[in-house]
Amino acid sequence: MVKLFYRLIYIIPLTLFGAGLILSYLFNEPLTGRQFFLVALFAAFLPILSRLNTHMKIMVSGGTLIVVAAVVFAAIRMDESSDHLSIYRQVIVILTALALSAVCFIVLKSNVIKYLVSIGLITFLIVSMVLRYYVTRLEVWCCLAFVLSFAAEEIQRIYRRRETFEKERYVTFLWPFILVLSLLVSLIKAPAKPYDWDLFVKIYERTKEITIELREKLFYSHSEDYNSSMIGFSGDARIGGSVGGRSESIMSITTANRMDETIYLTGNVFSDFSGREWTAGKNFGAKERLLDALTAMCYAQKYGQSQARDYARSESINITYLPFSSKYVFAPSKLLEIDVDDKVFTPEERDGGIFFDRTRIVNAQYKVVYVRVNYNPAAVNTVTSKEFVPDETDWFKTLRSYGATEEADISFEKEQEYEAFVKKQYSGGVKVSPNIEESIRRITEAGATDYDRLKLLEAALGSMTYTDNPGALPSKVNDAGSFLDYFLTESQEGYCVHYATAFCLIARAMGYPSRYVQGYAVTMEGTASATVDSSMAHAWPEVWLDGIGWMRFEPTPGRLVAAQSWRTSFERVPEGESLNLKEGLNPDYNPEGEEDFFGPVEDKEESGSKLEWYVFVIPLAAFILFAAVLLLVESLRVRLHFKKASPNEKAYILCLRNLRMLGFCGYKRQFGETLHEFGKRIDGEETAEGLSFIPCFERVLYSERDIDADSLKTVENCENILKNLLKNKKKLLYFIYRFRSIHGKNTP
Repeated sequence: MVKLFYRLIYIIPLTLFGAGLILSYLFNEPLTGRQFFLVALFAAFLPILSRLNTHMKIMVSGGTLIVVAAVVFAAIRMDESSDHLSIYRQVIVILTALALSAVCFIVLKSNVIKYLVSIGLITFLIVSMVLRYYVTRLEVWCCLAFVLSFAAEEIQRIYRRRETFEKERYVTFLWPFILVLSLLVSLIKAPAKPYDWDLFVKIYERTKEITIELREKLFYSHSEDYNSSMIGFSGDARIGGSVGGRSESIMSITTANRMDETIYLTGNVFSDFSGREWTAGKNFGAKERLLDALTAMCYAQKYGQSQARDYARSESINITYLPFSSKYVFAPSKLLEIDVDDKVFTPEERDGGIFFDRTRIVNAQYKVVYVRVNYNPAAVNTVTSKEFVPDETDWFKTLRSYGATEEADISFEKEQEYEAFVKKQYSGGVKVSPNIEESIRRITEAGATDYDRLKLLEAALGSMTYTDNPGALPSKVNDAGSFLDYFLTESQEGYCVHYATAFCLIARAMGYPSRYVQGYAVTMEGTASATVDSSMAHAWPEVWLDGIGWMRFEPTPGRLVAAQSWRTSFERVPEGESLNLKEGLNPDYNPEGEEDFFGPVEDKEESGSKLEWYVFVIPLAAFILFAAVLLLVESLRVRLHFKKASPNEKAYILCLRNLRMLGFCGYKRQFGETLHEFGKRIDGEETAEGLSFIPCFERVLYSERDIDADSLKTVENCENILKNLLKNKKKLLYFIYRFRSIHGKNTP
């Protein structure tokens, strides 16, 4: 039993630590309570199995299958709407726990491996602290529990080098104190502001700059570096539980004119949503962003004639990398041209992003020319009214004004193909619940134009709650519809990733092609230059509107960005009066009024979270039931085996039991002591009647004569006497003895 506890003390923390890292990577969320329960349960499987005989191993393995089935059933009962996902998750958790348990079982075989693991765990904690990598309390506790246990064991072994040292008993005895210490430390309140290690951070950052520059000069190849953005442009689009990181200056931008608006630098574009993650999907091909920009210019010229700048105009931005490296070209969405070293550069377009031919590093510079669309509602509603539809002649005029010939990849036919591709690739695929469908109906009725309705949607989402730590998505979220149900009717809080996702999905449900975009949102405050900080990493939705192309919206609460808008030539706005961005909307539009499109719906079905207890009760009940059946079957097997045994075998089994009970009572044989000497030494008032079995035991061991019925009866009487003695002296040990007797532990 002590050896079993010794193994569990090392295996369970190490398994929990490994499972926490692996499962957080797979599911993008830390271990939940039920996953913790499953990992701990199945981490103990192999250590327990190793202590059993062959017959018991078979039975316990069968019982494990029963518990696994119960866990899967509990998961399905927990999330009836996502059976396949629940089964997949629980199976992954169980297999991970079993695999890690097997690895940890091997670790215990060698002290050298234990040393290496301990060093690795300490290194992990130090690196995480320096780089500010988020580590859960559970992971910290698992690391410290393993390291402290092994350190105590090694210190004691070195101290008692010349003595016999039972490491299993020592570590098991020490473990309750480690648990109490861990509990006390967890109760200590952490300081509100952590130590910033400013000197070390500065040394690290300067060393990093020098290293990157040297690497560029020597090897001309680099890896991506996003400096742990606070909300994060990271190249993927998983919806995580929380955001964080260190804020660092990564780029500087300079515009040709002073601006008082927010510039959105697009990095990645995504089209497909799985319920928990966005992916890039199919690409149209080269020059997608150029076609989008030319579309906006073509409609602006068609509607504005000589006043095309009422609707769209070209602008330029110079971008310089600070301590930052990337192959991504960060630029506004409607991109006309990229200049590198005063030469036009043609980027590679793939996986939703546009890329340089190699990684650009600190001090790298490039210039982008893009189309700036007028977000004035009057202008937007005009060009999206479909009063005029440009033809091939209009397109050719746009190309000529842009200074381009009608190349095959930007021809009018190509523009038509791209528009058809957008409406197919970025539309549909969203099934919403009746509650969300009712909200969409109300938004549609409240808006007079497409732009009105999308602005209403933007305002409705913007009235919700912003938080950097909304918690992980529950396992029942496995598609677009379940994400909207959870986010809009239950959670109603999140950060840019959640709100951009919700906007895209609802816009698609309303019939508008939409896409999810990642990049940086840089606010210009009446200046021509700004520094891009990693904390400006952002996610936003874009919607395709005929007449403009891709149009950006900002549904994230609290981001009161200055819209890129200006007065048109047909407007009469008095000098000194700012333009009303809500002009042109339905008169009933009032985002600050009482109407809440995504408020709580009456008679809403209760969420599955109240069934959380099933996850624990059902596996536990299955385990208890199986254990009871196992004990019953094993008891019957032992009784049957004893009944069929010969008199000599019966006497041998009973004598061993008697010796064990004497040991429990404190009467143990000494090394080299014969049975006769042992009986003579412990003979006393309380043991006298229970020692009559010793002559019979000597006859079984050293004589070829068979045991008669009277001798066997004497051994049985001694067993009953010693049982009563043990029960009176040490009740706990008596119950342990009885339990071991049931499944054959007290038999040879």
